Amino acid sequence: MPEFGDFVIDEAQARLNGCRPAFPATIARMKTYTNDALIKRNRRVGMISAFLAPVLMFVGAQISLSGRVGQLVSVGLILFAFVLFLVGIALRRYGQGAEVRLAEGLRKLDGNYALFNFTSPAAHLLAGPAGIWILVPRYVRGTLAYDERRRRWRVRRNRLADRLLGPLFGGIGRPDYDLAADADALDRYLQKHWNREAQPHVDAAIVVVNEDGSVDAENAHIPTLHVSKLRAYLRDHEKGARMSPQEIRHFISLLVDST
Repeated sequence: MPEFGDFVIDEAQARLNGCRPAFPATIARMKTYTNDALIKRNRRVGMISAFLAPVLMFVGAQISLSGRVGQLVSVGLILFAFVLFLVGIALRRYGQGAEVRLAEGLRKLDGNYALFNFTSPAAHLLAGPAGIWILVPRYVRGTLAYDERRRRWRVRRNRLADRLLGPLFGGIGRPDYDLAADADALDRYLQKHWNREAQPHVDAAIVVVNEDGSVDAENAHIPTLHVSKLRAYLRDHEKGARMSPQEIRHFISLLVDST
């Protein structure tokens, strides 16, 4: 069973085992594996769902005024519109270009790194000398902060433009829930395919991917940072990576072979 570190899942703290791997020097750039067909399809479905949901709700409200039969049809339309609304929310992450922004922010990492966008059990996963990282991107109009009392992330919108435009991009949801879902999916995958005695150690980070977003969450139990600072953050963690170069290369090969 893989070891998930530096964040809390099922109230379990990570076990820390330090070692410094020695990866071969390379001038090649990070390899990126992206499921463009899936992103394009889900982005289209999400856009159509987001457009149709309010239209059907309006039509349903108008039909409800035309008698008993109209009321039954109205309820059906409104329920269907609500389902489309939920579908649009679920597929929103495919329409914000996080895969492009992550690849751009990490493009100077060397060829020992590999970034997987919707081609691994986790939506966005990075593997390399710094270890294995589940990345949870967020598009934020304003400042992403962490509320210790409520144990939740929230967006502070101080500028008038952010207050007006921020709601148009939707909320940030629960990045910790998305992380737990990705970690669970990766756990199930590795239980089937990982054939080595040493178990993988997985870290995670929540990443604000838009240029005009900012972060003020040093108190968060999950590392939270802007994409412009992600590469330096990973470099700092290379010194204390908890997996050997051979294990990392084996892990990357597993994912590449399954794409």
